[in-house]
Amino acid sequence: MVCFLSLAPSPLSRTGYYGRALTLLFVCATAIGVRSADAQTAIHGYVTNQCSGTISVFDTATNRSVATIPGGLTPFDVALTPDGTRAYVTNIGGGDLSFIDTTTNRIVGSLLLGAGSAPARLVFTPDGTRAYVTTTNFVVLIDTATNQIISITRIDGFSIAITPDGTKVYVTEPTTRRVAVLPTALNFVTTWITLDADPVDVAIAADGTRAYVTLPSANAIVIVDTATDTVVGRWSVPNAPEFLAVTPDGSRVFVALDAINAVSVIDTATGAIIANVPTGRAPAHVEFTPDGATAYVTNVQDNTITVIDTATLTVATTLTGFACPGGIAIGAVPAPAAVPTDKSQCKDGGYQRFGPPAGPFRNQGQCVAYVEHHTP
Repeated sequence: MVCFLSLAPSPLSRTGYYGRALTLLFVCATAIGVRSADAQTAIHGYVTNQCSGTISVFDTATNRSVATIPGGLTPFDVALTPDGTRAYVTNIGGGDLSFIDTTTNRIVGSLLLGAGSAPARLVFTPDGTRAYVTTTNFVVLIDTATNQIISITRIDGFSIAITPDGTKVYVTEPTTRRVAVLPTALNFVTTWITLDADPVDVAIAADGTRAYVTLPSANAIVIVDTATDTVVGRWSVPNAPEFLAVTPDGSRVFVALDAINAVSVIDTATGAIIANVPTGRAPAHVEFTPDGATAYVTNVQDNTITVIDTATLTVATTLTGFACPGGIAIGAVPAPAAVPTDKSQCKDGGYQRFGPPAGPFRNQGQCVAYVEHHTP
């Protein structure tokens, strides 16, 4: 068992499927993974801690903390740019985004989206030049070179996903029982997919041919053909499926079931549930390591993460010590500087940048001591 954080738990009440989806806008997010074989990068987890107003960063090879970054007001979602050089964080309480330089693990800017806008989820285009952010009334398009707003589209969105080729964005609009289809070349809605229940989460297969949408109140997941933007299938999934993720190879969908504290694993070829893997209380978001070998499930009510071996569909371990964990971001980032050569590099949180063989350091004093003993 590995413990990452030591934060006071803050149990959340459950008020129904969409009530919980809204509640999750106000919870923490967690992330873990594995180290890349490339010596120039590391697989890091960026964690938004709503309960402490910080973003925690972990080197997932060692599961040790790399940095703790002061966050905005009520940070919720976090996503890494495709090149891993930036992390964007939605701050629901502040109505803004924070931008983190993953090389230094410091906030380098912010963008106000508006008081009461409650920015929730975000995705990047595959080339990393644009970011789409859902808010209570709009989907906001951001130029990642300037971190300025390019356009605003009227959608009362919650979850968002983008096709692997970057041509379409899908946004759930629970209040109207619809999914908006937004071609990225146009940046306005060309199609509304009307459903028979409130959609919560959306995920797209790696080949881009299918979008999967959860309908918790209908105990179902619908399958959308992304070529025609029509519903072409429906799976019955008992116990109010909410948040889901597709394995990197597209063969399975993992969906969190708050009602029974489990993750259902669905064969995408047949639509059959092949396993129900137990989790902690109130499982929320699911994320995979890049190789798809491991799934991580955040459990909101008991402040844990369930780690699932995707080959055997068994629980590998349970990680403890979190506080209301919610969404997850895992990705390759530039490797931290290995050795400090001057005491000034240790100041102002600089000690947090250093990994093996010198670090990680727990505080500035350890970093300074290293310099004193290893610098001629």
